[in-house]
Amino acid sequence: MDFADSLEHPAFHSEFRRWLEANLPSEICVDAGADQRVAPDRETLEKRIAWQKTMHAAGWVGISWPEEYGGPSASFEQQVIFDEEYFRTLAPMLPTASSLNPLGPVRPLVLLNGHGHFNEFFFEDVVVPKENLVGPFESGLEGRDHDFDVRAQRATVALAAEMCGGAQQVLDMTVAYAKMRVAFGKPIGSYQGVKHPAADMLVAIENAKSLTYYAVWAVDRGLDEFRLAVSMAKAAASDMSGKVAGTCIQLHGASA
Repeated sequence: MDFADSLEHPAFHSEFRRWLEANLPSEICVDAGADQRVAPDRETLEKRIAWQKTMHAAGWVGISWPEEYGGPSASFEQQVIFDEEYFRTLAPMLPTASSLNPLGPVRPLVLLNGHGHFNEFFFEDVVVPKENLVGPFESGLEGRDHDFDVRAQRATVALAAEMCGGAQQVLDMTVAYAKMRVAFGKPIGSYQGVKHPAADMLVAIENAKSLTYYAVWAVDRGLDEFRLAVSMAKAAASDMSGKVAGTCIQLHGASA
């Protein structure tokens, strides 16, 4: 893996992190962005719309859009960096990222856990120009399987980056708490029983990040092993994020 041609990515990473730290209102942050895709009330929705306008004015909305359509045409690696940093700050899902405003019939889909993040859309009497067809007429995905597979793999890598960002924020919060919480006359962070789990979590997060950015690199360059790389990143990030969250809850156990 060679990032020698990606010198702009560390700068992009730092720029977006600094911008979020300077502009993200703390009152709109959420406990888990993936669980609050839909604003619970009108006031929260209005705050999120205002936040989206702030991001749009700064050029942070639609970063993957090509320049000819008014976007910055960010690379796939930059898009993944964006996802990691956005979820690290516990910023909410943008209103337009969570739903559409369709003109046709919609049927809400409720998951087994009660969340209603998805809808089923029905399109009737829709006219699609021939030049916009994806493949031959009435052939389904025939001949386009690879394109859709790559898009699915990209989305999976983005989710892995989001989990890495969220886990990093949870660890940062726990380290800050361990420095502040005093037990037996000393901050609990000075005890090995806290330092060692914190170090283990940092190693796990960095390992997951490494696998995630290797998957980004493999997918972006169309390497033969990109599916394996994506699966490794997904497995590592999902396993790591659950363990980090559980360990951090334990380290906060005395904060009743």
